[in-house]
Parts: sequence; C-alpha cells; structure tokens
Amino acid sequence: MTILHPSNRRLQEFADGELGAADRARTSRHLQRCVRCRQTVTGVRTLGRDARKLEWPSPPAHLRMRVLNRASDSAPTILPVADPMVAAPAWRRLAWLGVAGLLGTVGVGSILWPRSLSSEAGDVRIVTRATAGGQELEVTYLATSDFAQVDQVTLRAVFRRDHDLPQDSDRPILNAATLHRDGRRVFRGAVRLPSEVVYARFALEDETGTRLDSHGRRGWEWLATEGGDPTADALMQQAYDASGRDLRVALAAATAASELEPTLLDAWALRSHLEKRVLGPAFRDSLGTVHVPRIELLDSTLRSGAPTALTASNMYYYAVEWDVPAIVAYWRDRIVREWPTSRAGVQTRAIDIFARDVNAPNSGEAELEALWSATKGGQIDVAQVGYALATRRGDALAEARWAYRWLQVDGGLDPTLLRQLSNSSTTRDTILTWLHEQVQLRRGGSETRRPLYRTAPAQERVDARVRQQLLGSIGRVLLAAGEPAAAIPYLDSAVAQGWSAEFFKDALDARLRANVEDGLVEIVARLYVDPALDYRAADSAAAGVDEATWDAEVGRAMERMVAATLDDAQPLALPEHVSLEDIHGQSVDLRSLLRDQLTVVWFWWPQCRTCLSEALRLQEIVRDHAGQPARLIIVSTDVPPASQLEHLSEIGLERLVAVDVVRQAATAFEMWSTTGTFVVDPHGVVQFRYSTAEDLPRQLLVLSKIGSLVS
Repeated sequence: MTILHPSNRRLQEFADGELGAADRARTSRHLQRCVRCRQTVTGVRTLGRDARKLEWPSPPAHLRMRVLNRASDSAPTILPVADPMVAAPAWRRLAWLGVAGLLGTVGVGSILWPRSLSSEAGDVRIVTRATAGGQELEVTYLATSDFAQVDQVTLRAVFRRDHDLPQDSDRPILNAATLHRDGRRVFRGAVRLPSEVVYARFALEDETGTRLDSHGRRGWEWLATEGGDPTADALMQQAYDASGRDLRVALAAATAASELEPTLLDAWALRSHLEKRVLGPAFRDSLGTVHVPRIELLDSTLRSGAPTALTASNMYYYAVEWDVPAIVAYWRDRIVREWPTSRAGVQTRAIDIFARDVNAPNSGEAELEALWSATKGGQIDVAQVGYALATRRGDALAEARWAYRWLQVDGGLDPTLLRQLSNSSTTRDTILTWLHEQVQLRRGGSETRRPLYRTAPAQERVDARVRQQLLGSIGRVLLAAGEPAAAIPYLDSAVAQGWSAEFFKDALDARLRANVEDGLVEIVARLYVDPALDYRAADSAAAGVDEATWDAEVGRAMERMVAATLDDAQPLALPEHVSLEDIHGQSVDLRSLLRDQLTVVWFWWPQCRTCLSEALRLQEIVRDHAGQPARLIIVSTDVPPASQLEHLSEIGLERLVAVDVVRQAATAFEMWSTTGTFVVDPHGVVQFRYSTAEDLPRQLLVLSKIGSLVS
C-alpha cells in the first residue's frame, strides 16, 4: 500500500501549531507510523528553537493580567477563571399532565424543565489592591436579581497558602465576610486575607445558602502579586485548585508558572500531566519535544542540589511520564534508599512486592503487612496493592482485610468495597463499627465541605446520598448476618434518603425474610415503576392489596421517581460548534448529531479492551427505555486501532463512533476521566453527567415524557 505523505508546508504548519483540529489529527496519525515525516517535523522544530535563542525584545510576564488590572484604574475586577458560559434558551414552565399506560397515571405539579441556564451575571470588584496574604480587600458586588429582596449577602471563600500540596484540594470553605446593601443592586464589605494566603476564590450567597452566585461555578479569584504580576506560588495554587474543577484553567496556570520560573520542577511536572489530559494522545509527539529536554535539564540541576522527598518524587514521576529510562532508574533507586516511607517510596516498594509475588506466589503478603506497619497504615497504595494481591490469589479473608484498610485510608465510600465487606463474615463486626462511626461523623453535614458552586439544599441532597450509602451498608451487613428484622430500619432510612433500586431490593428482601408486611406495598411499587428493573409482573394481587390502593401507591412511587430524577439533573450548555471526526477522518460537528432527539453520549478509551461490552449495554438501554426516538453516540478519545474497529463493525456499533483526538468534545462535556456517560436533551443541553446503568433508564424515561410535552 502506498503511503501519501503530507506536503512540506503541511508538516511545517503542524510543527508550528497552525493546523486546524481535523488536519492536525490526521497529520498526527500519519506521523505515528512515518519516520521520514517525523524527522522533518523535528528539523523544523529544532530550527525554531534555535531561532528563539536569538535575542528578541519580549513583553514582561503576564502582560495581559497587568493591562487588565490597570485598565480598571484603582478598582480591578477579580478575573473570572474562564469565559462566561453561553446560555441556553430558557424553557417555558411546564405542567406534568400525566404519565399513562404501563406505568400508571401520576400527577406532578408545575415543573421547570430543564432548569434554565440563566445568562444574567453578577460582578465582583476589588477596591483596595491587596498583593499578599494578611492584607484587607474591600469588595463591591454588583448583584443579580436573585438578591433583590435581601439586605446582605455572604462572601464564601476558599484560601490556599504557598505550601499547600496538590492533595490538599479539599480545602475548607469559609464564610469570609458579610456584604451589606449599598444601593439597588450593590453590596459592599471587606475581608481580611489570612496570612500566608497566595490564592483565593470567592462566591456569594444569601444567608440561608439557597440563592447563590458562583459566576457559573467558576467563582472570582484573587492571586498574590509581585510587581503587578501573579507570583509563581499563586499560579501553582490556582492550578491545584482548578485541577478538580476545570483542567483548562489548571493547565493555563501551570503553564504560566513554568514560564515565570523555568526551573520550577513542580510547575513543569503538573503542566506535563495536564497537557496530556487536556490535549490528548494526538499531541504527544509535539509535547515530547518540549518536556524531554526539560526533564534532562531539571534532572541535572536537581542532582547537584539537595532535593527533598517531594521534589525527588516529582522528578521521578515526571521522568516516568515521558519514559526517560536512565533518569527514572536513578531517582527510583534514590527514593527507595533515602526516602523509603515517602509516597513514591512506598508506592514503588509495594509494586515491587506485587511483581515478586508473581514469580514466588504467597511471598508478598508478609512483606506488604510489614510495609503497612512501617507506614502506620497511612498509605493507600499499600492497601490497594494488598487488595489486588489477595484478589489474584483468591484469598477472601485477606481481600476483606485489605478492602477495609483501603476504605479507612481513602475516606470514601466505594460501593463495590462496601458490598464486599457487607458479605464478609470475617470483617462484619469491624465494618459495622466503622460504618456507625462514619454515620456519627457525617451527622448534620458540614458547611466547610460545601463547594462554592453548590447551594445548601443541593449539598443536603449530596449528604443524603452519603447517608444512604452508610445506612444501607449497615442494613446489608445485618442482612448478610441473618438479622433481617434488625436490617429493616437501616434499609428504610437509606431508602428515605433518595432513589436507589439496589436498596429497594434489599429492603424488600429483608421484609420477606423477616415476614414483615409494613411498608411492603410501597417498596414493591417503587421497584415496579423503575424502568431499570424487571418487576413488571407485580400487580395488586402480588402486592396483597386491592386495585385502587395499588394504583395510588404506584402513582406516589412515580412522583418520587420523577422528583428524584429532576434533582439529579446538572444542566450544561454546550458550545455552538464542537468538531469531531468519523472513523474515516471526515470532520463531523457534534451539535448536528445531538439535534432534535434524546442522545446518550458515551466517552470511550480505545485501550480499554473490555469496555465495548458497556457500549452494548448502553445501546440496549437506549433502545428499550427511551420513550421517544433516541440515539447512542460513542466518542472515542483516541483513534481506535484496526482490531477495535473490526470488533465494532462485528457488533454493529461502528457507525456510532466519533473520534475526539483533540479533546474538543471532552472539554465541552467537562469529561476528564477515562470513560463517562452523559444524557443530552433534544435541545442539545447536557442534563445528566456520569450516569450509571441503574440511573440511565429512568433519566431517559423522564426526559422523554417531559420532552414530548414541549411545544
């Protein structure tokens, strides 16, 4: 087969970053298999680097920030962290007229659907120019109409100091100040920044936390400055803060920090990590020409100095990311010798133990136990490797022990681990004690954990989900222990926290085993209306009640399901144009694929060989549960290899695939993980994010019924 090479002009435009998204992706794919063209691109870039070494007059760092600050004289606006979201048209208020047929008839009050994405924006301005922590900010807020009836608003803030680490992303949210009305839409007040703070982000709300202006979830920012420009420390803390919220903002901040201080290892390592996630595999060749030489330079500098455990670890991970073997080996050996209990040291030792266990089965358990003791049980990497090792050996006792340790260190509530522990007799008493402790710790919620963009009622729904997991898990432990009567109150409490088909089934199982009829009909009705479940055979006779009572119970269950589904919605307006490619390299506009019908968008990482079974499951759900025409779109985050395309063709999904090598779609959907499922309404607004197979059928059902009433 003859390979058609890009022209020299095309290769130069690729090297200079001047190609459009589609052309760049096609050229990048060609470069992956063509040595000659890669050499041409490398030559162009080398020439460019040599040219850039010549002395050119350059503007000071962060000229844009300085110009914007000075343009507003003595009252610069705190810069928003991203451009304003394009607002979707507000939908008219709808009345739910009824859901008839198989699901029964239900009346729901007046519902606004989808929640309108308001285009009205407030503004925050700083009157006194504070350059560092410990100083006072005088704040003026030009309010939205949401605050027309209140006399004061609360300024909420997250503060970060110069030495806060990336893993300190869960900073407490504080009520920093109260602003009082000073005019029709103007509120004023002052806030003193804590000492050592270099970065702050703000939002405003009323006293009850029910009305909120978070600037479209982005907030308003303040960064410490020096000579009128943000400091590198401030930019790094901005990048850490944005990493869990908007990777584009995080990348811009990390890039600015690396340019401001070219020898700042942390900035380069974070920049590299974010560039790979935001830009995707198509840019790896280009990025490598920047990062590999930088790794070599930073490595040389660091070896001649006195690195800390943290800087050594960052150097090691940075080199690993770009596969620089000699540098990886040097820092790996040094970390294990000099900082064996550091995060990188423990992680490396745990992985070594796992690898040795492959060649000498059953040798790793004792070593991991010793490592766990040496780190005083504070390293999640040891728990994860221990769990994987026990799973590989099929050792249920060790698996439960490491699963419990994983939960303890992580502090999360992984449903898979909780279910496994619930069914383990060896850890039953321990996990029950831990679950009860967690219930007490989380009782009443915490305002310091509520993100700036979340209202108090929305936080209560999140807290309810957490309580549901804890209470339901206690019920499951008791059910597995043969105590169904004791399990019922906990499972009922879990059911009361929100819609969960899994806990409904557990609550029904407990009642049947304990021979308890109270609440039985209500649980059966909820299982009956949930389209994800196969409880269609249930009727009034099976529930043990007359037909009128059964119909009323089904109606109430339907109301609860609809309300719970609406509460889960997180509307997100998409950009006007999102460019993708089909599998043949032809440009496709995503909005054209989303128009006029319900769409499930599934992001797929082609390197995941087992993920296509999930695509088949999603296709089945879309076909069976959408009450109106709907489609599935598979967005591949890289060009699928030929073997995967062949498999897609065999299972009939090839025509559904679009390719997102430059991450335009992933960015638009705010999708930064490996895979994710999103539900888009007929107007092209994302309504549900990261949907599960359990939730997707009812989300499609509710959207299809409400969408069918739009005129």
